[in-house]
Amino acid sequence: MKKIYIFILILLYAIVVIAQKHNNLWIHIAPGIDSSGSSTLDPPYPATFMDFSTSPPILTYAPTLYPGHGAKTLMCNTEGIPLFYSNGYNIYHFDGSLMSNGDSLAPIIFQNGYPFGYYPNMPLMSVPRPGSNEDYYIVMLYKEPNWTYTPKIMLSLITDAAESEMGAVKFKNQVLFQGHNLIDLFNMTKHANGQDWWILFSDIDIDNKKRTFHSIYLGKDTAYVANSQVIDGYESVPQHPWQIYTHQRIFSPNGEYFITLDQGHGVRIHQFDRCSGFLGPLITLPYELGKWIGGGIAIAPNSRYLYVSNTEYIFQYDLEATDIASTKDTVATYDGYLTPSGQPVSLGLCQLGPDGKIYYFTYGIKEVHYIEKPNEGGKICNVRQHAFEMPTGADGLPYYPNYRLGPLDGSLCDTLGLNNKPLADFWWFRDSTLTVEFADNSFYEPAEWHWEFGDGGISQDTNPVHSFPAPGVYPVCLTVSNQYAADSVCKQVKVGMTTGMTAPGLAEEQNVWVFPNPAGDFFQIRYRLKTAGCVLHLYDSTGRLVRSIPLPDKEGEIRAETLGLSAGFYFYHIQDVNGKGLNGKIVIEH
Repeated sequence: MKKIYIFILILLYAIVVIAQKHNNLWIHIAPGIDSSGSSTLDPPYPATFMDFSTSPPILTYAPTLYPGHGAKTLMCNTEGIPLFYSNGYNIYHFDGSLMSNGDSLAPIIFQNGYPFGYYPNMPLMSVPRPGSNEDYYIVMLYKEPNWTYTPKIMLSLITDAAESEMGAVKFKNQVLFQGHNLIDLFNMTKHANGQDWWILFSDIDIDNKKRTFHSIYLGKDTAYVANSQVIDGYESVPQHPWQIYTHQRIFSPNGEYFITLDQGHGVRIHQFDRCSGFLGPLITLPYELGKWIGGGIAIAPNSRYLYVSNTEYIFQYDLEATDIASTKDTVATYDGYLTPSGQPVSLGLCQLGPDGKIYYFTYGIKEVHYIEKPNEGGKICNVRQHAFEMPTGADGLPYYPNYRLGPLDGSLCDTLGLNNKPLADFWWFRDSTLTVEFADNSFYEPAEWHWEFGDGGISQDTNPVHSFPAPGVYPVCLTVSNQYAADSVCKQVKVGMTTGMTAPGLAEEQNVWVFPNPAGDFFQIRYRLKTAGCVLHLYDSTGRLVRSIPLPDKEGEIRAETLGLSAGFYFYHIQDVNGKGLNGKIVIEH
């Protein structure tokens, strides 16, 4: 029965072919809850998936067979099809089955203390093996909870992972680097050749009071420490490892900046050379702790604006300025919003999404904030607080590098001939008027933009604003090009049909969760609707109505039996008293 928990997005992804969508799916997994309301180690575990094949992303409640706490990595293939997941202890196929040789990433002694998953922040990252579309590396930072063992950067290789239930672990826990007392987080970015990877971190030697930065070169069949640097400007190494306050580490999308949030000593900024792997001199921005535990850093898609949060405020800095510290701008102040149970939804840990927005999460909280236009300076970036609600509370993130970073064309390290061939993409922002603001979200260094709005209008602007003649649905197309190639994408844009900005979690499909999907003898309908008295109509693949299931309240959960229904694809339509509807798909397996 394990397959009843396979996520329906596998079916949707199969028809959405967009290159380099390795980070198309984000996951939050909560501990299992038994009938008494207590945590349990027994699966399934409640989970929320954020599907970025659309914007706003689609939220889906889907129980999983694998636990997860804090540390996690989830990898999709280039088309966005989910392949595998790891919680730092084991590597699982996406359907929840253990991958061959995928056990024992962390020793049993650790698992006994933290049974739901490896707890440290940012210890796992998955990347494609250079030169392969079916092999993947998992890079892991391992450290013992009692600080008595030397930390390690370890590598595992998954091969032949072409689809969700394929792949095996060829090797695991290969030590790339063994540190002294503490390796305080790592992150990754593309080498200047556009294919291989850099792994960057710092090793703390308490005995010799030394902090050394190391960059590991990771290729298809090779991995080695390429550089080691002791950089001026850091405070002296403390007496104990737990006095190191490194909270988050990121690269800018273009790979030119390596930035650390140290909650004890400030925001640390270095320029990074993608060709040599060397860091530039240190720049430090002050950081004041907020009222609650947490905080985070993220960088806009254009790599210009740095966002720093301390749970109470979000600050914006201009990385292109000569004096970065002088550009500090407060773009958001926590508005005091509390959950129904009285918990503050603070401005905490964050990550840039593949849709060009920055998302903020608070541990254990369902409500999520996001920055709508992070490429814009000042408050125009539009921080939307508690903008949407997930089915389950937040619990860690799968951290992702920029998979869509190409080579440094013309550099000495541009040795593979992998030119930056543009990949077109865009989103839009609309209200109830006929004017729509479009945002380019293309990759691989486009130099020219050509928009066709479906009403005869065109534009060569990067981010145009267009007024349509009448309400309706328009086929909007964007073509991007540079000296190497051109690429086009078209999307259906609704104009003059909504009120208020579109927000993640507020799309119609996101108010209903149908699970397990595929279903066996039954499926559950969890819903949150605007009106009571709705009905779910279930149709088979020929369009024949086969079930009508009343949803009497605005919010609730109903069990639907599948007795008498043949195995196959079904479509559902939920219609309210005003005739407006929500649509979705479900697969039934017997």
